[in-house]
Amino acid sequence: MFVDLHMHTIYSDGTDSVEMLLEKTLEKGIKLASITDHDNIDGQEKAMKIAASTGLLYVSGVEINCQGPGMLDLLAYGFDVRHEDLSESFLSLIESRKARNSKILNRMKELGIRVTLEDLVKISREKSIGRPHFARLLVEKGHASSIEEAFRRFLNKGAEAYIEKDRPIPDRVLQTIRAAGGLPVLAHPLSLELPPKDLESKLKLMKRNGLEGIEVFYKEYNEETRKKLLEIAERLNLLPTGGSDYHGRNKPSLEPGVEVPNRFVEEFQQRVTGL
Repeated sequence: MFVDLHMHTIYSDGTDSVEMLLEKTLEKGIKLASITDHDNIDGQEKAMKIAASTGLLYVSGVEINCQGPGMLDLLAYGFDVRHEDLSESFLSLIESRKARNSKILNRMKELGIRVTLEDLVKISREKSIGRPHFARLLVEKGHASSIEEAFRRFLNKGAEAYIEKDRPIPDRVLQTIRAAGGLPVLAHPLSLELPPKDLESKLKLMKRNGLEGIEVFYKEYNEETRKKLLEIAERLNLLPTGGSDYHGRNKPSLEPGVEVPNRFVEEFQQRVTGL
């Protein structure tokens, strides 16, 4: 089935509005969708309302960056968007992001790069500001020829303007997701940068703490990678999911939509939406 359970809008580091992205989703024939903006759910109620009016099957979603190894992102699906503990968690993450952005601005000032908060607000259209907005601004101001170069020279880990992000502990995030009625899934598992045996051990531990699925059908993974991840998922009885990680112009090589075997989509629907 053609689905996408991993997409981003202007509410985090994507370039499409919720309306634009869901329209694109419908045009491409996607049957089941979730917008998973980073560390916030500001666009969820709007997305659910639009989906209900168009007949698109939609589940609430979010992506939360946690303490590693590597880049450990947890996707959550089907949660109560008005759950108090979850809302408080996002407020804390937003404040942490603002503090980091201020430090990046100061670092760039030290490097002689004139970038202001007002510039960032303008380019982000007053939504949640993150590194992709810094990258686009650096390109606009002539400090980099592309978003990729901006990340490589200034924003990637170890680069001149990189500032480490305060990240929550995965176990606590898993608890909060489940308390809000959500299904927690590990995004793009290879980003943990672990050898296969260590990755499987890490997944076993996370499952004991509440993890229920892993993103096997990630759009950038080849068939061999998906096969190996599916074998791990089946050994550990973790639900395989899939998505594109669409970011609009910030990841121009990606378009929404990925094929996921029907049996996994049906199980996902049963566990998240009851359909």
